Amino acid sequence: MEETSGTPYRWDLRGNSAGFYLFDAITNGLPFQVRPGAPDSSIDIASSGNVGIGTNTPDAPLEVSSDDTFSFFRVTAARAQTNQSVDVVFTQGPLGTGEFRYNIVDGDGPEMRLNADGDVTITGSLTTPGSCSVGCDAVFDADYDLPSIEDHHARTMALGHLPNVGPTHEGMPIDLADKQGRILNELEHAHLYIAQLEARDRARAEENDRLGERIARLEAMVAELAAR
Repeated sequence: MEETSGTPYRWDLRGNSAGFYLFDAITNGLPFQVRPGAPDSSIDIASSGNVGIGTNTPDAPLEVSSDDTFSFFRVTAARAQTNQSVDVVFTQGPLGTGEFRYNIVDGDGPEMRLNADGDVTITGSLTTPGSCSVGCDAVFDADYDLPSIEDHHARTMALGHLPNVGPTHEGMPIDLADKQGRILNELEHAHLYIAQLEARDRARAEENDRLGERIARLEAMVAELAAR
């Protein structure tokens, strides 16, 4: 087959013992090949336009299917210096209810797992863009208006939650990054309050020591007077 519109080009459909393929007669390339023994529906385009790999009834624009207890596709960057491939896997999982996995092919198992209950397991650290809408470390600024311990406690009891953390309702979604920043803000408040209480206790202890010394002197004077 020769393409003559614009710059002439030639494509050949060929078949031999190596398979059936589309041959680029200009570059000697084989952009499309079917090897002998390929199973039914290795690639199947349904009347809906959905493409199935391993299925003739794809229910999505692209469906990858197998008859095993797991199915996956692999993305490879052949020139990557360390790990060249990643597998995106769906398997029955240890619970038998289905589990989605992300696995960089480096021999140490999946880096991320998501089961049918919504539980997520990752093997490394979790990093988010970060959020601290209430201004976390701002409590240490010289011009920060830190409420008194009594006022902060009264407001907490009136609200029914820590003021800068906000309410946490059962069954409602939580922005973990923002919530963590708010918790940090309250912890920093608590740190300052603890320091205030420690300073107050230390001052009271010093005052008690002074009172103790005065009482001891008075007792000595009384004892001396009684002895005369």
